[in-house]
Amino acid sequence: LGSISSPCTRCGATGLRPSFGFVPRTGAMALSWTMDKLGPIARSASDCSLVLGAICGPDGKDTSVYAAAHFNWIRKIDLKTQRVTTVAGDGQQQYMTSSSYRAKGTELNTPWAVLFHDGLLYIAMAGQHELWTYDPLTDKLRLYAGSGQEGVDAGSLSDASFAQSSGLTT
Repeated sequence: LGSISSPCTRCGATGLRPSFGFVPRTGAMALSWTMDKLGPIARSASDCSLVLGAICGPDGKDTSVYAAAHFNWIRKIDLKTQRVTTVAGDGQQQYMTSSSYRAKGTELNTPWAVLFHDGLLYIAMAGQHELWTYDPLTDKLRLYAGSGQEGVDAGSLSDASFAQSSGLTT
């Protein structure tokens, strides 16, 4: 697992080895054109996701790269049954114009970070510049905070502005 996984194992960094066709290989030294993958090595998974967001997608030169879907869904992993299910989103990106949605099948707008707290999943919706919640008991997505304007303005939950939030913590 070559030049991403092996160095990370040895030095304690985090690496992300994306699927073939996700990141262009333009300018890289080819060892095996059908196996080569380029991906970030960083301090954390969050940092890797930021770098991946910057390098993924077509560059007009590497024809094996497809227009990357930006994974506009939220998935749940059941460790007991070893099953993955989609709980919110449908994989497509769409600007969300209402303040409440049924979670399954709704087009999300770049959910970059999640945090489960007090029974709700808080979602940093970077494409909206807003924070949303997902309630697994009601299967509802709701706007929690943010005016939708890109910025870093403090204020009430509805007036505050965010700039492509990509991390959450308590």
